[in-house]
Amino acid sequence: MASKLSRAGLEPELGEPDIRCWVDGRAVYVECKRPCSRRGARQAYTDALVQLAAALRDAPVGGRGIVALSITRFVNPGDRVFVHEREAIGQAQLSAEMTRAAQWLMRPALWPAPPEGTIGLLWHVITPGFDRSQNLLVAVQ
Repeated sequence: MASKLSRAGLEPELGEPDIRCWVDGRAVYVECKRPCSRRGARQAYTDALVQLAAALRDAPVGGRGIVALSITRFVNPGDRVFVHEREAIGQAQLSAEMTRAAQWLMRPALWPAPPEGTIGLLWHVITPGFDRSQNLLVAVQ
Protein backbone atom coordinates (compact mmCIF):
# COMPACT_ATOMS: atom_id res chain seq x y z
CA MET A 1 0.00 0.00 0.00
CA ALA A 2 2.84 2.38 0.86
CA SER A 3 4.44 1.65 -2.49
CA LYS A 4 1.22 2.53 -4.30
CA LEU A 5 0.94 5.81 -2.37
CA SER A 6 4.55 6.64 -3.16
CA ARG A 7 4.01 5.98 -6.88
CA ALA A 8 1.03 8.35 -6.68
CA GLY A 9 3.38 11.13 -5.55
CA LEU A 10 2.72 11.00 -1.80
CA GLU A 11 5.33 10.42 0.89
CA PRO A 12 4.05 7.58 3.07
CA GLU A 13 5.52 7.10 6.54
CA LEU A 14 5.46 3.60 8.01
CA GLY A 15 4.78 3.02 11.69
CA GLU A 16 1.71 3.08 13.89
CA PRO A 17 -0.78 3.49 12.35
CA ASP A 18 0.56 1.36 9.52
CA ILE A 19 0.88 4.27 7.09
CA ARG A 20 0.61 8.03 7.46
CA CYS A 21 0.80 10.51 4.62
CA TRP A 22 -0.24 14.07 4.02
CA VAL A 23 -2.85 14.97 1.41
CA ASP A 24 -3.73 18.62 0.84
CA GLY A 25 -2.32 19.50 4.27
CA ARG A 26 -4.30 16.80 6.09
CA ALA A 27 -2.90 13.75 7.83
CA VAL A 28 -4.30 10.55 6.34
CA TYR A 29 -3.85 7.35 8.34
CA VAL A 30 -4.11 3.93 6.72
CA GLU A 31 -4.57 0.74 8.72
CA CYS A 32 -3.69 -2.30 6.60
CA LYS A 33 -5.01 -5.78 7.30
CA ARG A 34 -4.56 -9.07 5.48
CA PRO A 35 -6.91 -11.65 7.01
CA CYS A 36 -6.16 -15.31 6.38
CA SER A 37 -9.80 -16.28 5.92
CA ARG A 38 -13.26 -14.85 5.41
CA ARG A 39 -13.98 -15.59 9.05
CA GLY A 40 -10.93 -13.57 10.07
CA ALA A 41 -12.03 -10.59 7.99
CA ARG A 42 -14.42 -9.22 10.60
CA GLN A 43 -11.81 -9.38 13.36
CA ALA A 44 -9.18 -7.80 11.12
CA TYR A 45 -11.58 -5.00 10.17
CA THR A 46 -12.60 -4.47 13.81
CA ASP A 47 -8.94 -4.35 14.87
CA ALA A 48 -8.24 -1.80 12.14
CA LEU A 49 -11.13 0.39 13.36
CA VAL A 50 -9.80 0.36 16.93
CA GLN A 51 -6.32 1.33 15.73
CA LEU A 52 -7.74 3.97 13.39
CA ALA A 53 -9.91 5.49 16.15
CA ALA A 54 -6.83 5.85 18.38
CA ALA A 55 -4.84 7.48 15.57
CA LEU A 56 -7.67 9.87 14.73
CA ARG A 57 -8.09 10.89 18.39
CA ASP A 58 -4.46 12.04 18.42
CA ALA A 59 -4.46 13.38 14.86
CA PRO A 60 -4.15 17.03 13.91
CA VAL A 61 -7.47 18.72 13.15
CA GLY A 62 -8.87 17.40 9.88
CA GLY A 63 -7.09 14.05 10.08
CA ARG A 64 -8.68 11.26 8.08
CA GLY A 65 -8.56 7.48 8.18
CA ILE A 66 -8.71 4.61 5.72
CA VAL A 67 -8.91 0.86 6.24
CA ALA A 68 -7.04 -1.12 3.58
CA LEU A 69 -8.18 -4.74 3.54
CA SER A 70 -6.46 -7.31 1.36
CA ILE A 71 -8.94 -9.89 0.13
CA THR A 72 -6.30 -11.77 -1.84
CA ARG A 73 -6.71 -14.94 0.17
CA PHE A 74 -10.45 -15.02 -0.52
CA VAL A 75 -9.91 -14.76 -4.26
CA ASN A 76 -6.88 -17.07 -4.29
CA PRO A 77 -5.94 -19.05 -1.18
CA GLY A 78 -2.52 -19.53 -2.78
CA ASP A 79 -3.09 -22.65 -4.80
CA ARG A 80 -3.72 -21.31 -8.29
CA VAL A 81 -2.55 -18.95 -11.00
CA PHE A 82 -5.08 -16.46 -12.34
CA VAL A 83 -5.13 -17.44 -16.03
CA HIS A 84 -6.75 -15.04 -18.49
CA GLU A 85 -6.91 -14.68 -22.28
CA ARG A 86 -5.81 -11.03 -22.35
CA GLU A 87 -5.55 -8.08 -19.96
CA ALA A 88 -9.07 -6.67 -20.46
CA ILE A 89 -10.66 -10.07 -19.91
CA GLY A 90 -8.48 -10.62 -16.84
CA GLN A 91 -9.60 -7.27 -15.40
CA ALA A 92 -13.25 -8.22 -15.86
CA GLN A 93 -12.68 -11.66 -14.31
CA LEU A 94 -10.85 -10.24 -11.30
CA SER A 95 -13.55 -7.60 -10.84
CA ALA A 96 -16.19 -10.35 -10.82
CA GLU A 97 -14.17 -12.35 -8.25
CA MET A 98 -13.84 -9.27 -6.02
CA THR A 99 -17.57 -8.55 -6.34
CA ARG A 100 -18.39 -12.09 -5.17
CA ALA A 101 -16.04 -11.72 -2.20
CA ALA A 102 -17.52 -8.29 -1.39
CA GLN A 103 -21.08 -9.61 -1.48
CA TRP A 104 -20.18 -12.27 1.04
CA LEU A 105 -18.14 -9.93 3.24
CA MET A 106 -20.46 -6.93 3.18
CA ARG A 107 -23.32 -8.56 5.01
CA PRO A 108 -24.55 -5.78 7.35
CA ALA A 109 -23.95 -7.61 10.64
CA LEU A 110 -20.31 -8.18 9.72
CA TRP A 111 -19.13 -4.58 9.65
CA PRO A 112 -19.16 -2.23 12.65
CA ALA A 113 -19.44 1.48 11.89
CA PRO A 114 -16.09 3.22 11.34
CA PRO A 115 -14.93 6.09 13.58
CA GLU A 116 -15.67 9.66 12.62
CA GLY A 117 -13.10 10.90 10.14
CA THR A 118 -12.90 7.62 8.24
CA ILE A 119 -13.12 8.31 4.54
CA GLY A 120 -12.80 4.90 2.98
CA LEU A 121 -12.39 1.18 2.90
CA LEU A 122 -9.98 -0.04 0.24
CA TRP A 123 -10.08 -3.63 -0.97
CA HIS A 124 -7.06 -5.06 -2.67
CA VAL A 125 -6.11 -8.27 -4.45
CA ILE A 126 -2.72 -9.22 -5.84
CA THR A 127 -2.11 -12.73 -7.15
CA PRO A 128 0.07 -14.52 -9.69
CA GLY A 129 -1.40 -14.56 -13.15
CA PHE A 130 -0.78 -15.79 -16.65
CA ASP A 131 -1.76 -13.72 -19.70
CA ARG A 132 -2.24 -16.21 -22.55
CA SER A 133 -2.20 -13.51 -25.24
CA GLN A 134 1.37 -12.62 -24.30
CA ASN A 135 2.43 -16.02 -22.92
CA LEU A 136 3.55 -14.08 -19.86
CA LEU A 137 3.48 -14.55 -16.08
CA VAL A 138 2.15 -11.37 -14.46
CA ALA A 139 1.11 -9.92 -11.12
CA VAL A 140 -2.65 -9.46 -11.28
CA GLN A 141 -4.12 -6.72 -9.09
